[in-house]
Amino acid sequence: MSVARIIGISLLLNVSCGTPQTDSKVATANPPHSPHKGPWFEGWYARVIDLGGSRSIAVIAASHLPKEENFVPNGDMPGYVGVLYSEGNGSPTQSWTFFPDKTRIQSDGKWVTQNPNIFSKNDAPFKWEADGLGSFRSDGLSLHVPGEIDLEMKFGESKSWEASDFAFPLGPEGYLAVLPVPLHWYVESLASPTSYSVKIGQGETIEGRGLAHLEKNWGQVFPKAWNWLQGLSVTDDAQIVLGGGAVGLGPVNLNAWLAGYRSPKENWTIRFSDPLTKITTEQDPCAGEFHFRAKRPGLEIEIDAKASPDTFGPVAVPTQDGFVANNGAESFSATLVVKTYRVHFNGRELTEERTFPNAALEFGAGSYCALLTEPK
Repeated sequence: MSVARIIGISLLLNVSCGTPQTDSKVATANPPHSPHKGPWFEGWYARVIDLGGSRSIAVIAASHLPKEENFVPNGDMPGYVGVLYSEGNGSPTQSWTFFPDKTRIQSDGKWVTQNPNIFSKNDAPFKWEADGLGSFRSDGLSLHVPGEIDLEMKFGESKSWEASDFAFPLGPEGYLAVLPVPLHWYVESLASPTSYSVKIGQGETIEGRGLAHLEKNWGQVFPKAWNWLQGLSVTDDAQIVLGGGAVGLGPVNLNAWLAGYRSPKENWTIRFSDPLTKITTEQDPCAGEFHFRAKRPGLEIEIDAKASPDTFGPVAVPTQDGFVANNGAESFSATLVVKTYRVHFNGRELTEERTFPNAALEFGAGSYCALLTEPK
């Protein structure tokens, strides 16, 4: 591990977040955490991809505790609900944004007063709720905004990030998940069987079945600039997901990247903190392009992502003062090309090349280009 990484992780350790509690009753990091004091945010994301077509529907449900405010266990917090919808194949991503004044979160039917214990093997359901909008739960979600959108999802069994994560669900962060860092990312499922129904405006109700990608973020800061992408195959059990960017730690910007690629042939997990791992990125946000390269002894991976600029919809992003509208953009008509290599003394060997159509691609904060969400 490089000196810069050691310094970065050491700096992270001075912020309290995510410490396991021995008397918790949950088995993953997906249930809610206790914020203690602001600034604090916690949010869940679900994106379902239809089995029979290119349709994508996603929901973001989040709460925020403003800076310097103390958490009241039985109190409400302001929040954010984002809904994204696209028929894919180059179609634009429609976006709905709501900022409820009152949201509340419960775990196992009780107010949240402690963090989940990722080392426990007992499950507990949770429920995030926003007055006048609906709820996001461990088993599904319900959102109802008369005249705008009505949406239901029911999640099936989760496909975990990596079965070999020490028999515990550590997610993309792996060993970093147990550190008290100021920002966490957890993937609950790479592909959960999901049923859904959606009605937009005065249109007809559409019902379908798909596979859902389920994840969450929580903590005290969000990257100054980030990129996120996600895709899956509905036919042969392959998934790709990547997130990262510049995390500000005082005067230091830590470039933190986490990614996972799963297919019948390859199983990759990439972490910026892994020894001898070198990561490079390039992007042109206004053109909807992002390129990622990772190398470690004997292995290389390339991920190229592109979406037409006119297919993006706006998303809000968390800050110390709350969620800010239109400071990020996401497309569900992206194309992701993944190439994996084995490196030998006489060169490198391409072991797999896979294309994910109708994938998700997001640019946020310092990586966001306003041209992506200008009226078309």
